[in-house]
Amino acid sequence: MASSAQDIVRILHAAGGFIPDVDSSEYYVVVEESNELSEMHWFGSQLAGETFIASEIRAHSPAVYAVHDTTRSVFCVGENDALRLFTLWEDEWHEVTLTGRGNILVHPSSRMSGCVDGSDTLVFFEDYKGQIRGIRVQEDGSWKFLRSLDVASQPGNPHLAQVQNGVVYLSYMNRDGYIHQAGIGITSNFYSDSLLPGALFSDTHITNFIVSVQNKKRDGTSNAPDEPQDQEEFYLLALTKKDKDKEPEELECVDGNGKRTLLGRIIHGIFVWISDKESNGSAIKAATAAVTSATGKPKKRR
Repeated sequence: MASSAQDIVRILHAAGGFIPDVDSSEYYVVVEESNELSEMHWFGSQLAGETFIASEIRAHSPAVYAVHDTTRSVFCVGENDALRLFTLWEDEWHEVTLTGRGNILVHPSSRMSGCVDGSDTLVFFEDYKGQIRGIRVQEDGSWKFLRSLDVASQPGNPHLAQVQNGVVYLSYMNRDGYIHQAGIGITSNFYSDSLLPGALFSDTHITNFIVSVQNKKRDGTSNAPDEPQDQEEFYLLALTKKDKDKEPEELECVDGNGKRTLLGRIIHGIFVWISDKESNGSAIKAATAAVTSATGKPKKRR
């Protein structure tokens, strides 16, 4: 059974999330509580287990999963605002020292995103100037900065990174109030930055969002010449609030035509559908696929 809207909401609320199989209800989330980071293993609404990862973690630390063929890793932020890396070996989490040009300092209000590129992980965060920066990290912890990003982002807002055909797609909240998707070539000079139609959230607080890669522009042309043309339909799912400090929280959807739909509300932690559940199932499936593709390779369908 595939992920449900409640599963997606739980992932959006967590510091980070990972879905190993797009056709299964299994998923993992990492949560920070009392400066300790733990991993929770879920099957739908059933909590299957919880594992301690680390202590001395910054309060409300964001996290990024990186899943490779034989390892599962989590990036987070320590109490000293420095990026930290933990990898699961033989059922226990171990810290991997990040070796490069000193500590990687993360802005106190920064969110994080990341994606797997081959055997490396690309991690994005806001530096102490409030600018989104990216680094490439190898499995042994060695790292280097990616080229600077020319994005007019709003500090403290969520962002999402995905890799597709040699291009990193970074979706972020632009100062114009729209969610934008920037495309950065990994080995080429390709660069693009365009707003996502219908994704205007200037009067709304966004808790978190998941978005698929928008491969085609409004005129129907491809953003990059080597991108496949037979992609699944584009969707953006966002957890929003009209007022940051007041309930209720809502789950909204924006489709490829820019149509915005209120799917439901979160009441006492439970997602309650407002729109038709059956007609919006493809949006939940697209969100599941986006999480899976960002954090690592999905399992092959049996």
